Amino acid sequence: MTKTIDKMDKLGDMTRFPWTVHLGASLNIVFSIWLTHQVFLVTGGRFFFFLPFAVGLVACNVLPVVILRARDEKKTGHSTIEGMNFFEDQHRFSSWVYGIASGNMLFWTVFAWWVFSINHSSAALLSAQLFSFCLTYVPLWRRFLRS
Repeated sequence: MTKTIDKMDKLGDMTRFPWTVHLGASLNIVFSIWLTHQVFLVTGGRFFFFLPFAVGLVACNVLPVVILRARDEKKTGHSTIEGMNFFEDQHRFSSWVYGIASGNMLFWTVFAWWVFSINHSSAALLSAQLFSFCLTYVPLWRRFLRS
């Protein structure tokens, strides 16, 4: 069934994104883990700094969506899920998708901070990034989520 991105109504719809969308989302998580590592090192891993950092990171990821939605002159004619363009359509999803994406980013930020609390070496950073990339990008997972 063909569905436009603004009509997404179940988690399984996210499995139908083109590979470029999955890759972009995964690379965003990998970059966020690197940024978490940098903040962890600068703050000495003091948890006091974690919450403002995590909230700020999520806000920085949602802000472009808010701005693009406000400026979007093309209020109709949404792309299909399979045919969406990563750069042109990133702000046209159903709103709940951004909640899921924000929760995902928060999860990986918490996970990374926890890993760096145990070991903040470059190897730990690379391991956390590789692990997150495998879990967020592997196309095989799409089959399990489809309904």
